Amino acid sequence: MKKHLELRVEIELVHYPGQIVLVFVLHRDALSAWTLGLCLLGQGLINELVVTTVQDPRMTVSFLLNSKTVKDSISIRDRNARINLTANSLGYVGYFFLKYFRDGVADVDHIHLEPVNAKNETIDLTFKVPDSKPPMSAEELRERLRSK
Repeated sequence: MKKHLELRVEIELVHYPGQIVLVFVLHRDALSAWTLGLCLLGQGLINELVVTTVQDPRMTVSFLLNSKTVKDSISIRDRNARINLTANSLGYVGYFFLKYFRDGVADVDHIHLEPVNAKNETIDLTFKVPDSKPPMSAEELRERLRSK
């Protein structure tokens, strides 16, 4: 079963020399539905989570759980991306967004995955959020390192 969500997200595909980046910027008002969708996918209650942007309904990103593989994969065609996630990657993304949902602020402003396409090229998949803690200062880092 597919679950389709139309969310206030920004999805941008950028081609740099030698690198392709797919950026997924999630706005706060999309957080609940997005996080629930990830949980449904992780629990096997849906087999595909399809996200469409409110701003451009022609742009879609589909997320699937592929527990039979050890590497994330991606296919991008026109304005559609299809991402097969390992259980580990889905857990990583799900944990990040559940914590963000719980706390109202993320520990960092973005996380990355590196799925590969059919040509075995690594694509940088970046999930960004608007509300994150400020970066750690050099002094705070020194204190943490001293205490260990």
